[in-house]
Amino acid sequence: MKKHIPSFVSLTMLLLHACDDNWLDAKQNLNTIIPTTLADMRAIVRADSEPLMSSTYGGLALLSADDHRLTDASFLSASEKDRNSYTWRAEIYADPTLPVQEWDGGYRQILYANIALEGVTKVERTVANAREWDDLKGNAFFFRAKAYLQLAQLFAPPFRDATAATDLGLPLRLDSDPNPVSFRSTVADTYSRIITDLEAAIPLLATQPALKIDASRQAAYALMARCYLSMRRYDRALQYADSSLRIEDTLIDYNALTPGADNTYPFARFNEETLFYSELIPSYSLTNMANGLTNPGLLASYNDDDRRKALFFRSTTVFKGNYSGGSVRFGGLTTAEMLLIRAECRARAGERAAALDDLNALLEKRHGSDSFIPHTVSDTPDVMGLILAERRKELLFRGLRWSDLRRLNQEDDHAVTLTRTISGTTYTLPPNDPRYTFPIPEYIIRATGMAQNNRTPLTP
Repeated sequence: MKKHIPSFVSLTMLLLHACDDNWLDAKQNLNTIIPTTLADMRAIVRADSEPLMSSTYGGLALLSADDHRLTDASFLSASEKDRNSYTWRAEIYADPTLPVQEWDGGYRQILYANIALEGVTKVERTVANAREWDDLKGNAFFFRAKAYLQLAQLFAPPFRDATAATDLGLPLRLDSDPNPVSFRSTVADTYSRIITDLEAAIPLLATQPALKIDASRQAAYALMARCYLSMRRYDRALQYADSSLRIEDTLIDYNALTPGADNTYPFARFNEETLFYSELIPSYSLTNMANGLTNPGLLASYNDDDRRKALFFRSTTVFKGNYSGGSVRFGGLTTAEMLLIRAECRARAGERAAALDDLNALLEKRHGSDSFIPHTVSDTPDVMGLILAERRKELLFRGLRWSDLRRLNQEDDHAVTLTRTISGTTYTLPPNDPRYTFPIPEYIIRATGMAQNNRTPLTP
């Protein structure tokens, strides 16, 4: 199967853009390399293709959120697109003809998932292959849902109950046929599709994966929890985070880790806390190494007893705590994230003691084992504020902050105004600003005629 993948990848851009007469030729050529066996389908969903199906195309969210800051010199040396994203310009893409990897990569994953779904249904399900057949179909549903959820955090407005049925969401492509012209669904329909795909995936998937780049029932529960959290459906997020944790709730004990030198990475790839492994792509150089200095306010929130302070940061305040085992940003699912989701949702439901139980279970693995004092309801007047602060410290540089800002900005108590100062000029992003939704690539707009996102800034 691997020998087919390069041709398959080279054709997908034509199929996705759908803007010239080469499309139908590409489709005809693609038909000659469609996978036909379960082994072929496994090669697609298990990342034998490039880029990886397990990757998360969240670079724009990482660059535009407030986990990091840039020096003036780093900013001025960046590309125009990166500078525009970092300062929340209404117009981001300097050259409208250049590919936008976050869009193209996400829809390429959707195309692969659709081809795998179509291929599986053409293979007879037998007693001998039933387990693999089910798992492959479940993987395809999972990866399609994952891609749509990430795309929704970038190119669709935040989910709001009052307007979701009319706000423009994503184009929903549910098969590999490139001929129908794409049009935008509503935000409500976009999230309904994500949920429907995950509901279809869960009973088909193995409880835990053979490899951590594979989908599993536990990972699907976790992705569903993340989805419902972004929708502010906290009762449902609680249900699915709990379902994931009931399968496995192992945490890394940070007391057992050594920070090492500045050029070392303390966390192993595919570690025991990881439910599903994913890397953030593109992981812009501006958020890595010497350029990507951690937000000073965030860095100051770690006390000296917090083991994350030594394990997450180089002496120069550069983040090195990636669960990728290297410099690439991790964008996967972990038990720690599920504990934080369950804790937040329990606090929102008024279950303050249970919420603190979850938070303490995490923090005792993050703080010095001899000095950690568990939080209690009596000494914690703002349980929700504490949980959100710990979520901020635990999940930085994973591409999640942007989604958190989009949902929390809808709550007066948790809304924030982002600011950056470059060469004496201050840039501002108010809560609920239209610039929290990125523009769809112009070549897609031209090819399909679909409506573009409004990016007119609010008055700060």
